[in-house]
Amino acid sequence: MTQRRKLEEHRKNLGEIRGIMNSMKTLAYIETRKLARFLESQQAMVANIEAMAAYCFNFFSQALSMYG
Repeated sequence: MTQRRKLEEHRKNLGEIRGIMNSMKTLAYIETRKLARFLESQQAMVANIEAMAAYCFNFFSQALSMYG
């Protein structure tokens, strides 16, 4: 195989790798955006759970102090 042919083959392989890397980068970006949306909703849910826990703790501690 001549040097020129080797270089052409190497260039072709690099082009294929570039295409694969671009596709992987696009998929990673899409997944990051999905995870960001889930993170926002999970943080809102955690805030709601914490608020409800504080309410319950306050209510039950008052109820226990009345009877104990």
